[in-house]
Amino acid sequence: MKRLVSALLFLLLVVVAVWWARDWLLAYGARGLAHLGFTLMRWLPPMLLGSMLGYGLGWAMRRWGGLEAWLTPWLLSLLALPWLLIIPAVNIIPYLGLDERVLFILVSLVQGVFLASALGRHKLPEATRAAQVRRGFRLGLLVVLVGELFSRKTGLGAEFRFYTLYFSPENLLFFVTLTLFTWGLQELLARLFVRVALGPRPRPASG
Repeated sequence: MKRLVSALLFLLLVVVAVWWARDWLLAYGARGLAHLGFTLMRWLPPMLLGSMLGYGLGWAMRRWGGLEAWLTPWLLSLLALPWLLIIPAVNIIPYLGLDERVLFILVSLVQGVFLASALGRHKLPEATRAAQVRRGFRLGLLVVLVGELFSRKTGLGAEFRFYTLYFSPENLLFFVTLTLFTWGLQELLARLFVRVALGPRPRPASG
């Protein structure tokens, strides 16, 4: 009964807040959704590509023990990289910059490395596998948001930078809400991937 009352009160507060902010949402909602679309288009395609590559590489490592032994040190080295610090470093390199292609490659690489490591290494505990998959999804999205924050003119990260510099609390709150929505979508996809991919694994083949 208490949970039902709490849920109804929360729903009432949401309805009141939306009604109170309806004019503001009509004025700025379309712009916010457009920037949400930019962020999703920067994240979803490389995330899907990195997931397929990571899954395929992880499957190959489980199938051939020699490949796992050869790739594991490389994967561990890549896992240790400070990926988010690479973003501003790449952005200030002359004649390179953090353009769309570089951002795409970074997200795909992060996703592929974390998923291949989680799925392909036989000695990892199951809880560690799931945590590593979720970390790969989270870090891939963070690469996009930080990249937008530093170098893009569109996307949730870029708008967060803009409304922080030209302080606007209501717009900041709006884009934080959209970012939390994107984060929730990422968490949902990560949990779905864990459920589908982390099934029974065959024993490594000899050789």
